[in-house]
Amino acid sequence: MDFGGTPVIHRARRERTAAALTTGNRRGEADELVFAAVTTAPEIAGSEPTGPAAGTTAGIAGVNRRIADELGVRETQVAAAVDLLDGGSTVPFIARYRKEVTGGLDDAQLRTLEERLHYLRELDERRVSIIESIRGQGKLDEALHRQLLLAETKARLEDIYLPYKPKRRTKAQIAREAGHEPVADALINDPTTDPAQYSAEQLDGARAILVERFAEDADLVGELRELMWNRGQVTSTVRPGKEEAGAKFADYFEFSEPFDKLPSHRILALLRGRRRRC
Repeated sequence: MDFGGTPVIHRARRERTAAALTTGNRRGEADELVFAAVTTAPEIAGSEPTGPAAGTTAGIAGVNRRIADELGVRETQVAAAVDLLDGGSTVPFIARYRKEVTGGLDDAQLRTLEERLHYLRELDERRVSIIESIRGQGKLDEALHRQLLLAETKARLEDIYLPYKPKRRTKAQIAREAGHEPVADALINDPTTDPAQYSAEQLDGARAILVERFAEDADLVGELRELMWNRGQVTSTVRPGKEEAGAKFADYFEFSEPFDKLPSHRILALLRGRRRRC
């Protein structure tokens, strides 16, 4: 089974607090919230990192406040539930026997709280690791530092980190070493440039360089991801001659559905069909 797009199995929960970072008098509040939730940031140069804020009073308060805002409950309710979860209590136990402690949080709220707590703590741990990695490379300037601190999702954090991530020697690096970067610059800066004036080797090198640039542009990748979610389609067709062998997947021989409407059971069926080369 061939795909016209790559399905996403696990849909990430959409972050709802991003609007606060860009609108009205919520900007200062949002900055305070994000900065409280992340590491007590290492200095740009010279000092040692101090570790995740998840282990500090400010970090815990920031995470608790953010979850409280998302759930529409009091921060004290979230703090009480977090203490119980950290103490080993399960969601069903807290929902049934500790309502008076959490201010009446129900099972659904507690499950969301537990999920978000786990996500935000992982996000902060990864943020600290990335900041330390870039700092170690001597490339952590103030603008990049702030970008990392304000990243609200794992995907955004990794998009920002990608250009600084240690990697093996790439085709783009080889092309730069061969002197093909000026060709890439000429082509991207002036769309009217005639590619026929360059050799096939130069064009291949320029292509590799531009592909890497685009892939490492965090804003572009974020916009494309959003575009994919909003307008992307997953399509599948049967491989020639596999109609009989793949009969159980007949529903997907000529199939197309928007990304944001695709249920998990269809994604799994599509993947099974592909594994069996139907």
